[in-house]
Amino acid sequence: MYYQFFSHIHFLITSKNQHGVHSPFVYSYITQCVYLRSKMAHPKNKALSVLLKSVAYFKAQNLLVAPQTTEVQRLLQNWFPKAVFTDAPADLIYIHKPKEVPSLMKLTQGNRVHNNTVLLINEIHKTREHLRIWRALKNSEQIQVSVDMFYCGALFLRKEQAKEHFKIRI
Repeated sequence: MYYQFFSHIHFLITSKNQHGVHSPFVYSYITQCVYLRSKMAHPKNKALSVLLKSVAYFKAQNLLVAPQTTEVQRLLQNWFPKAVFTDAPADLIYIHKPKEVPSLMKLTQGNRVHNNTVLLINEIHKTREHLRIWRALKNSEQIQVSVDMFYCGALFLRKEQAKEHFKIRI
């Protein structure tokens, strides 16, 4: 409990809003997706709101929820009835419990992902272990862009982009 409180204070001091973003790709994602008021907003869970808005923004059709979570899959199916839950290739991968995430190497091997795949990680600041996992993922060679939104984090493979990390208040 104390860890989350102090982690949130540290996040607020070190994070920015959209005005501190100099990447056109990330600026567009933040302003036209994350900050956008939408009927898709989940009233009790900011990470699920970001998930729903991200699926719509990136027009993701092939989704992977790891570990498989019936509640999250049902929510996605209600909002996106044409979405397909698949292992490969996924347009968006939602990792509900960071502790149970397979290694990034396993997620990015073979044809599981493509250059525009979005990895959305839930509860990245909940515990020290979750934050350690987040940091390892964002510093991985395969990841070019990361957006830490405290409640969740987004990772992008975008090989054409310089490696950048952002902390954005939502």
